[in-house]
Order: sequence, then C-alpha cells, then structure tokens
Amino acid sequence: MEEFESPETRERVGRWMEEGQYLLGRVIPTLIEQRDRLKGRAEAAEQACQRLREELGQLQHELSALRTENHSLRNELTDIGQWLNAFMEHLNQMLKLVGEAHQRFPTMTYRRP
Repeated sequence: MEEFESPETRERVGRWMEEGQYLLGRVIPTLIEQRDRLKGRAEAAEQACQRLREELGQLQHELSALRTENHSLRNELTDIGQWLNAFMEHLNQMLKLVGEAHQRFPTMTYRRP
C-alpha cells in the first residue's frame, strides 16, 4: 500500500489523469465531429440512392413502353411487308396477263383519246 501513497505515484497518477482528460477533451469532440460528418454523408448517400431508385423505376417504365411500341412497329412493318408482297404478286400477274395479251395481239396498240 505504501507504493500507492508515495508522492511519485500520486504525481504520476495525477499526470495520467491530466493527460487522459486532455486526450479525452480532444478525442471525444473529434469523434463526435467525425460521427456527424459520416452521418451527413450517409444521409446524402441514402437520398442519392432513393433518387436513383426513383429514376430506375421511371426508366424501367419507359423501357417497357418503348419495348411495347417497338413490338407494335415490328408487327406493323411485317404487315406492310406482307401487303407489299401480295401487291407485287398481283402486279406480276397483271403484267403477265398484259404480256400474254400482247403476244396474242401484237399489232394492237393503245391510243389515247
């Protein structure tokens, strides 16, 4: 027990207490500042994440609408192609008939009124 009561020990303990108070006085505010700064960054990141989620939802909706429109346009293009194919077949048949008529009646010419 005498070791704890010596003036050197008391002085050493007093210095440790002073150093501890000084360090805590500097460390705790620094830690609080860091916590506040990190909390602010986390909140900003959460807001950015929420904004990006909303934007993603809008883009997914837009993509879905564009895919639907693309499908519709492809169907329309297919229909136009089929119509043109049928038209060309009909036109080809007409030209064939005109060619046959011309072979039957080679001297016949068309006169404008």
